[in-house]
Amino acid sequence: MAQIALLRLGDEMQTSIFDDLYQPFCDEMRQIYTIVSARNAADAKPLLSLSTLRAILVVDGGLTVGKEHIALQKQLSSYAQAGGTVIFCCLFSSFSRPPDFNRMFQSFGLPWEFGAYHRTTSYLSQNI
Repeated sequence: MAQIALLRLGDEMQTSIFDDLYQPFCDEMRQIYTIVSARNAADAKPLLSLSTLRAILVVDGGLTVGKEHIALQKQLSSYAQAGGTVIFCCLFSSFSRPPDFNRMFQSFGLPWEFGAYHRTTSYLSQNI
């Protein structure tokens, strides 16, 4: 069965929030994929070479902080540049600090920068 890797490198609070909010999401994915998780850089490195790996989901902001994650950031960048799929999702944007976010994506060779967040409620006009 194809695999999806979850990088869960955040602290205990992020792990707890992810478990509470995204359990149904993970349950749905388990119907199609085998889910493998890494909670530290040492456990994440071997996941990049799994032949059945379909994607890596970075689900919290832990990857953006700590010198221990710099090498992993470079490895993820290489993985993506070689055709691998890396998805930054779930709690990633909520738990990434702007300077750390910018620095990480610069190391990926991407000009992405942390931007403003705006929430609004929109309604479809009934006159259309």
